[in-house]
Amino acid sequence: MPRPNYGKYRLFAPLHRTRFADIVICRDPDLMVDVAVKAFNMRNDDGSEPEPDVAAFWRDRFLREARVLARIDHPHIAAVRELSYLDDGTPYMVMPFYPATLSYEIGKDTDDPMTLARLPKNRHARAIELSRALTILRQVLFALGEIHRQGLVHRDVKPGNLLLTSKKGGNIKLADFGMVQLPGDSAIPEGELMGTEVYASPEQQASEATVDPRADVYSAGVLGHRMIFGALPGKDKGRTGPKSETVPDPLLSFLDVCRDPDREKRPKDGLTALAQLKRILAPLRL
Repeated sequence: MPRPNYGKYRLFAPLHRTRFADIVICRDPDLMVDVAVKAFNMRNDDGSEPEPDVAAFWRDRFLREARVLARIDHPHIAAVRELSYLDDGTPYMVMPFYPATLSYEIGKDTDDPMTLARLPKNRHARAIELSRALTILRQVLFALGEIHRQGLVHRDVKPGNLLLTSKKGGNIKLADFGMVQLPGDSAIPEGELMGTEVYASPEQQASEATVDPRADVYSAGVLGHRMIFGALPGKDKGRTGPKSETVPDPLLSFLDVCRDPDREKRPKDGLTALAQLKRILAPLRL
């Protein structure tokens, strides 16, 4: 059966499927531009239907994600243009279409030999030029600083949630606020991790109740390491950055501090981390 259109938005092609939503490319017939439509459609990891109360919890979070993004105006945070519903009540949000995520530049994070064997070489994990990695890290910390200023914690900073405005040297748009922590957030269903384990801080993996902006700073530190060394912390074979690039010791120390297991030693939020990074890089002219 053909997929439906979404209100006035005419379906063009499927784009991505997550555990909680279908994301498709549609055409706005009035503005004559492509848009990304994200429609709530939760499934369990095994493909089965979730329990009604669990589905209701994540549907509510989907609506909150759209409303959070709609009130943020920032150059490095994805915007929501519209929130609406299909005839059966399924909510969907309409966003600008961006052609790729950061994974397009740095490849996929996986250690599984079978997954690696299926991936084309250009999708294997790799480092990027130091200057490019630092540009992206600055933009991510700038975006985090804004949401932290508003009392939010993203809780899922990773390459797949960083959209690129173009496939060549594009700017970053922080997206997917489905895991966002709002002031006075309710408890999550038992057994759920709000985030992605390899990018999540120790305290986030232990208990969502204690998470604050320093959890996002930790994730940004993991991301910085991943971009510069081409592997997640602890999985790279020594600190060997891109060819012909030398990674300055002050930058390494900054990334280590951001990823400190003791959150009291990390910068307190995104803007504090960004200010520290700028101070470190200024004399290095990076």
